[in-house]
Amino acid sequence: MEKVTVSADALKEVLTALNGPAHYIRELQALRDPPFGSDNPINILCAEYNGAVDKHNDTAVHVARLTADFERECADTDRLLQTGMGWTSDRTRTDGGSLKVDELAEAMRAMMAPGSGG
Repeated sequence: MEKVTVSADALKEVLTALNGPAHYIRELQALRDPPFGSDNPINILCAEYNGAVDKHNDTAVHVARLTADFERECADTDRLLQTGMGWTSDRTRTDGGSLKVDELAEAMRAMMAPGSGG
């Protein structure tokens, strides 16, 4: 994750405070806690950043799960083609992965060709 979308107004307030006299940022820091903190720009930016990180992490976990599910499904298809239908690939992968989609399409075309018995 390289970029995060945040509220322009909150960012402007924090940057103005950082570039202004020291008491500006100290005031924002002092007013972060309840009852003052609900609309504090520091809290807003922190919440938006944390939300983006959570979303990024959730997305990464979801993608990893989908990839693992896809690899499992491909492995099942590989086994079906190799054992159940007697087809073998002349391009055996050594990385533990599954057959590529074009290899599966090639196998299906070979099985459906006239005289193949498929």
